[in-house]
Amino acid sequence: MTENTGNPQQYDASQDPDADPEQLQSSAPTQPDQAEGEDDDAGPEA
Repeated sequence: MTENTGNPQQYDASQDPDADPEQLQSSAPTQPDQAEGEDDDAGPEA
């Protein structure tokens, strides 16, 4: 997030691999289930 310091609204999803629908669909299901005691709503990334 250093290139879009001047224009945060000028975001190009095509330039962001994480924003690709196919990438999201192929990455999300591969994530392991939350360990016992960890809520799905309160993940480590939250």
